[in-house]
Amino acid sequence: MTYSIGLSPSSSFWTRPMLGAVGTSVGGSMLFILVPLLVEGLRTGATQFTAREAGLVASSGTFGMFLGAIAALLLVSVGQRQAAMGGALALLAGNLGCIAASSVTLLALCCLLAGFGGGLMLGVGHAAMSRSAAAERAYALFLVTQTLLASLLIFVLSKLGLTGHAPAFIASTVVLLLTLPSVFWLPEKMADDGNRSAKRPPFPISSRFAALIVLTFALWGTVLLGMWSFVETVASANGLDQAAFSRALSIALIGGLICAMTIVVIGTRLGRILPLLVLGAPYFLALIMFATPLSAIAFLIAAFLFQFGTQAASYVFGSCVEIEELGRPGILYLLGLKGGFALGPVVGALIIESAGMPGLLKFSAIGGVISFALFTWIIVLAVQARQMRLSPASPGA
Repeated sequence: MTYSIGLSPSSSFWTRPMLGAVGTSVGGSMLFILVPLLVEGLRTGATQFTAREAGLVASSGTFGMFLGAIAALLLVSVGQRQAAMGGALALLAGNLGCIAASSVTLLALCCLLAGFGGGLMLGVGHAAMSRSAAAERAYALFLVTQTLLASLLIFVLSKLGLTGHAPAFIASTVVLLLTLPSVFWLPEKMADDGNRSAKRPPFPISSRFAALIVLTFALWGTVLLGMWSFVETVASANGLDQAAFSRALSIALIGGLICAMTIVVIGTRLGRILPLLVLGAPYFLALIMFATPLSAIAFLIAAFLFQFGTQAASYVFGSCVEIEELGRPGILYLLGLKGGFALGPVVGALIIESAGMPGLLKFSAIGGVISFALFTWIIVLAVQARQMRLSPASPGA
């Protein structure tokens, strides 16, 4: 069986279409990974926004990504390059508007536009990665590239001493321009391979499994970004200033990089459930550390472990996309995740206002346990669906 992206189980992992998928995803994703820097800049810069106002601006961007993912689901089979280029233009316009804006309303609207463009690019890139021969390795490579660029940019911005919300959008624009050529490495269309229909028709993903993917990652996205958006509150409570927080954040992102590189190396040699649980455990250790008084070094370690543990979900992405050949599960994964990201900062702000950081940590721990239980269930169901598809009784087998 071959895939139109240019990869088959026996082909080389490093192909132009795969690298195009990764580059397009990285270009559209930077706004999300810089959310803590954005929230911290909104609350401590010239704007001096409240936690709720900063959460509203951040959520507008992630809600825009959610809408962009929906658009990608509708457009990906029509024209990948055109959809990705449209997303890039929307992201660029939104970023420039956010750099110039100062009011909550204008910032939220421009952030919504930027998020929409980024979500559209992410959706196209994720659909393309879904059709690769090793989906979790492609996704992990995306995380490695994303994290390296984000860590470098945050470090540079902290050295330059830039304050306020503009640095996050400047960094997103720089990454967009660097990765824009990769859009032209994508295939024109996500069309089915001409030989595949003669062997077997598409195995459609069931509506129940699709709903499970969306709802699971909506919960995980809410939990993840609800906590990560306000990790600066932990830093402030432990006496870290803006420069120290930015430096710690840039180094902490290396935790996610190391986890993603581990996934690239080991792939599925140990299955998916065991690596998921082992690599995800540091997330819970980080929450325990955040609940205690921390020195600057201890905060850095906790943030490092948090980033490391969250990337274990790459294994669920690989499971989701194996059961269908059209790339749709990858977009459903993104749809749920960005929907959760849209809720995360608002939910986090509301919990902090009502129950403080202890309440947010408790929410993150309980939500994390439920999420990892659902991750395991999805992997088991995906294995069953794959076995059914490959069995002689499958249609067209």
